[in-house]
Amino acid sequence: MEKVLKYMKNPLLTKDDVGHAKPTVRDLPPEGFAYGKADEHDPEGVSEITRSWDYGRSSKDAYPEKDFKKINALCIKKKAVNARDAGKVKKEAGARLNVQRGRRGVVLELPNEEFAYGMPTKPPTPIKQVINGYYGEAAEQDARRIYEETYKVPLGKIPRPKQTKASKLHAESARTRMAEKEKERLEKLEQGDKEEPKELDDEELVETPKEDLFKMKRFRNVAPRVNTNLKKSPAKTLKEENAAEQPAPVPQTTT
Repeated sequence: MEKVLKYMKNPLLTKDDVGHAKPTVRDLPPEGFAYGKADEHDPEGVSEITRSWDYGRSSKDAYPEKDFKKINALCIKKKAVNARDAGKVKKEAGARLNVQRGRRGVVLELPNEEFAYGMPTKPPTPIKQVINGYYGEAAEQDARRIYEETYKVPLGKIPRPKQTKASKLHAESARTRMAEKEKERLEKLEQGDKEEPKELDDEELVETPKEDLFKMKRFRNVAPRVNTNLKKSPAKTLKEENAAEQPAPVPQTTT
């Protein structure tokens, strides 16, 4: 019997039947036992509470603390300069602070009945207009209106292009060169040179002054080697010029 009890108390050896819970290995109370904490019964029910009403009582005033300003003034007045005399004055003097109470008869001013308390909520999203594409059409119309106002060209008039800094500098330099050439021509006429005045071409106005570009010394006398068959090649011309500049060789005499 003891072996059977030990077998039933071992959780590893107990077996469960099909469709039933595994049997317990602990000593449990009978089936009618209620687990948990029992509710405490209140002797005073609802009927007693509604029949007998206990009115509220005002709380007692707090006992005020000592007024040390008055106590120190009394100590000075009675010439209590040490701790023993000051303690006697403190016991004899019943100086207490006055308890501050709230004001009575305060009138509360409330807003009208239609006044809404609290913070305003965010307005709802117009889902119908979003689905119908109202805002997309409005944005398209605004973009089209801005485009028409910006690039609108009056009839019969073509807008002149805006000048850049480079174009302004080119025009200013052309005017300066034209004024200098006109001044030179007038000086020649004053000196007696008879020369018919001629109008300056657009090419002369726009012509930029030719300046020698920077070149390294080793590349100054080097010409391009591409022959266009239209004239002498630059390399050949340069070679002939260098040969002409060199002195002729002196014939050697034999003795």
